Amino acid sequence: MLKSGNVKITNTKAIANEFNSYFGNVGANLAQQIPTADTSFQEFLCKSPCSSFYLFPNTNIEIEDELSNLNTSKATGPYSIPTKLLKILMYIISGPLATLFNYSLSSGTVSSKLKVVRIIPIHKKGPRTVKSNYRPISLLSVFNKILEKLVYNRLLKFLEKNEIIFDGQFGFRSNHSTSHAILHIVDKIQKAIEAKKISCGIFLDLSKAFDTVNHNILLKKSQHYGIRDLAYN
Repeated sequence: MLKSGNVKITNTKAIANEFNSYFGNVGANLAQQIPTADTSFQEFLCKSPCSSFYLFPNTNIEIEDELSNLNTSKATGPYSIPTKLLKILMYIISGPLATLFNYSLSSGTVSSKLKVVRIIPIHKKGPRTVKSNYRPISLLSVFNKILEKLVYNRLLKFLEKNEIIFDGQFGFRSNHSTSHAILHIVDKIQKAIEAKKISCGIFLDLSKAFDTVNHNILLKKSQHYGIRDLAYN
């Protein structure tokens, strides 16, 4: 059961529609509340690299590596094949998959069916009747996961080679973790204590941070940092 104001919703289809409406609009609604900045985002951009990001072709071996790394315990979305079966057949299907993915990379397009997602509401905190106490888990096609990883591997190498990623970013990076961030803070505090200085910290928790990202700014930043043409598409 969900509550929408004083109304109790018990019909399963109505509950699904209520979640769909909430998850689909919560980011846009929060983004509208963000004050307009006086400074353009472009003033914070670092120097643009001379080279452009290139989606070089993948090989059968790369596909086999990605298939072997798939987690068989995780659920998959629409237009998928069970990951256990994919691992058994990986030496047979790696060639056809490499051909399909290379066509996607070389044409700058992604099949619309790979963008179909199944959303699972997961309770996060508070009363279970309040829809804002749930977070959405997106289940995409297992083939989409492989294609995403191919692009991710290439993009990460490009960003690291051109030193685009900020040194102070500890999350979502290989050989970096939140433990490193804690050690970094502790080291600064210890040095301040030794120098008989006062330490002060400000910690922010951004509500729906990824949902409120401005896609226009993100795309312009992508172009600035060398993601152009087919890769941009």
